Amino acid sequence: MRFGRMQRILLRDERTVAERLQLAFVFSVLFGASAGVRILSHHQYPAIDLALEGAQIAGMLGGYVSGLVTGLCVSIPDMIDGKLMSMPLYAAAGILGALMHDLAPQKEDIWYFSPFVDLNLYRLFRQILRLNRNAIQRRVVERAAFNVACNAIVILTEVLRWAVHSLFKERNTFFIFGDALPPLNSWIFLFSAATTLFAVSLPLRIWSSYRAERQVEMQRARLTEARLAALTNQINPHFLFNTLNSVSTLIRLDPDRARSMIYKLSNILRRLLRKTENFTPLREEISFIDDYLAIEMVRFGEKLRFYKEIDDNTLDRLVPSMILQPIVENSIKHGLANK
Repeated sequence: MRFGRMQRILLRDERTVAERLQLAFVFSVLFGASAGVRILSHHQYPAIDLALEGAQIAGMLGGYVSGLVTGLCVSIPDMIDGKLMSMPLYAAAGILGALMHDLAPQKEDIWYFSPFVDLNLYRLFRQILRLNRNAIQRRVVERAAFNVACNAIVILTEVLRWAVHSLFKERNTFFIFGDALPPLNSWIFLFSAATTLFAVSLPLRIWSSYRAERQVEMQRARLTEARLAALTNQINPHFLFNTLNSVSTLIRLDPDRARSMIYKLSNILRRLLRKTENFTPLREEISFIDDYLAIEMVRFGEKLRFYKEIDDNTLDRLVPSMILQPIVENSIKHGLANK
């Protein structure tokens, strides 16, 4: 899943029909190959076959289209091997996975599926006994109930596999225990069901962790975009244009002064892009205004003069970020720009 497009399709909550078919194709190749390896190795590695689990995962993530198509495709190696009941069994597993997709209170709950049903039951009953109806507690109850339902459906899928195998035997279906079919209340069934639960949940948890990392990266990217938008909103575009025009003129006449202007402009832009706190020391605000006014003085020359009277005891006081710049900018705009 290292291809960018497939990563986006896999990790999103809503998909088009075409994207669901693409998801089914990828899952069919991955999990169908596991069945193919088992057959080509003459059943020396039966535990590698995760075709049924793959169909169920596809249904959980992509709904009925992905689950059914994946179930049909991953059964092809077994169908070629003569196990004719594999196709309806794997298709049913994909449909049951899609049922979990539909039962999710919110689509992102699929990513939090856990095989530890005892913890989910504990959370569920604890919140019910509290009778707390606020939104956060309702989400806890919904997610716990959904996890319990998912565990029940996965176990039902395992029961279905046992039932099909008991009716049609090994000649028509693949079963890791072969013909040695123990009774349903045996420890072997519990082990088989637990293995299926972990085989379904583990890929989801791994992808969920990667999905969380991607969301953090996207939030950082959006934060950067927001800071750039703040830069555009807080500094008048004409100020940037005028500064660059002044620099272009000074480069020929006074290169040292042009270099100084570029340095001060970079300080201003760096301060805006790195601004993450709502309050900053007054000392930093004054330094920012000094750079801003130094640039404006190049433009207005002798017309612009300013004086500062600041109590040294106030320099470390916290003030709202960027509170002075709009005031100074408006003072210059309305006091000098039109003269």
